[in-house]
Amino acid sequence: MKIEEARSVLRDHAATLSEKIAAAAVLWALVEECKKDLDLFKEIVRPIAVKDGRTTVYLEGDGLSQCKVVISHPTLVLNPGLREVTERDALGEHFDDIYKVNLSLVQSSAEDLARYPRWVQAHMATVTSVVVHPPRVSIRHLSGVEEIKTDSQ
Repeated sequence: MKIEEARSVLRDHAATLSEKIAAAAVLWALVEECKKDLDLFKEIVRPIAVKDGRTTVYLEGDGLSQCKVVISHPTLVLNPGLREVTERDALGEHFDDIYKVNLSLVQSSAEDLARYPRWVQAHMATVTSVVVHPPRVSIRHLSGVEEIKTDSQ
């Protein structure tokens, strides 16, 4: 199936779910291959931009195409296992100037909180909101599976 045909099937209200899945698998595989190719391209343009020396470099392509490369400054990342209490003791009054402390839930489902006392559950209900996430979708083409099913029938 070609790209335009696959795109057309996905937009076609009369197409069956089975046809749409097959078309989506074609496009999904193409996107994954394109990502690999674009990663290779990025490895080509990054050194060119670094050699240029500016923090933002525009590279012109054929027609009206253009590539923008932004060179970020190195950043510090905290080492694993770092503890807030240890850092507070080490830095004293400078702690709040250097660190921003973000709270995050260790357990993020309401079921996880059910084991705590009611007063904890009641408090958590006032400081949290339930977020419903859409189901995750992945698609793949099971090459050879159809032939195996046919042969075994």
